Amino acid sequence: MPESALLRFLELLQRELGAEDAWLQLGGSAPSDGHLLVHEVTGITRVVVRFREPPAERPLLAGRLAALCTTFRTTIEAAAEVGTAPRAPTDLARQRLDEELGALAQRAGASRAFVFDLDSPVIWGASAVPAGASPPANQALERAAAELREQRADELKKAHGHTLRLTLDSGEEALVRPFASIYVLALLFSDPVSEPIALGAILHAAGVIERLVLALPPVDPEPGAKVLRLPRRR
Repeated sequence: MPESALLRFLELLQRELGAEDAWLQLGGSAPSDGHLLVHEVTGITRVVVRFREPPAERPLLAGRLAALCTTFRTTIEAAAEVGTAPRAPTDLARQRLDEELGALAQRAGASRAFVFDLDSPVIWGASAVPAGASPPANQALERAAAELREQRADELKKAHGHTLRLTLDSGEEALVRPFASIYVLALLFSDPVSEPIALGAILHAAGVIERLVLALPPVDPEPGAKVLRLPRRR
């Protein structure tokens, strides 16, 4: 899958170069920020790496970036081809779901909003996070979903569409609302919860989010696989 391979490549760049973030840019002007290193793969495709401080050894790092991009050129080109292809209706529906979850998280004062599956390790959608925070934030989201699925499944299945307030092993609080037997709309809170505001936001958004989830095609992960659709970077 081009997106998964690209994410692994970008994470490799961050580790190997000691960078804060990395992404693929399609089209537009080449960025010129001193915190960035840019490698042009094709006329419209660039790999961009961002450092916390302007890199002191820029020529050395630029050479390592170029070498890694050459090694993984097939991965980059495959991802670029997908990125420039016309968007399928399913992709647009997933984007709309992520956007609705982002709006819900903001209204409710939550750190994340997402929809997961009680019967499989599928996360159907999630609110976005700032680019540099994506890896740890998505790992925390996976852990929260796994805990709710594995430790609270019976409780969630008996909720019958009601919203529950739960405390996770991490100390975070969660508001969770099961729907359609196997799906759960979940909000995570790193700050204190204003329950009236959060519940109002959930009730306002639940209908649209549920319809968007039910309109998505099924996903059949391979045995033992973890399926996580990482939110697009802001």
